[in-house]
Amino acid sequence: METLAANPGHHATADEVWQVVQARYTAINRSTVYRILELLTRHGLVTQSRLGSSVVHYELAHDHAHHHLVCVRCRRVVQLPAADVSTLRKRIFERHGFRLGAGDLTLEGLCVDCAAADGGRQV
Repeated sequence: METLAANPGHHATADEVWQVVQARYTAINRSTVYRILELLTRHGLVTQSRLGSSVVHYELAHDHAHHHLVCVRCRRVVQLPAADVSTLRKRIFERHGFRLGAGDLTLEGLCVDCAAADGGRQV
């Protein structure tokens, strides 16, 4: 948890966490770090996100729910407050009767810098 807390807002992979922990505690193995991250996730202390790929990223759980915008070019990750998608949640329920859970929503596109470099064209 110290490793994740040291970089607030960063979404670390299990390997990134293991590298930091292993540098300090050389006897710890990778599988132990993976199991601890899974345990912390089950207990709600850590959240998992895929961020537009198959690789799981971890961060400390927050009081403020958020989702993610991921730039397909530079891979920048922007946190999107859950309130920004509340209208979408409501519309999905009204149209489909489907209640969305607390899962992570990741939307891919171009960040403001990459869009500007691309002449502002849509993805």
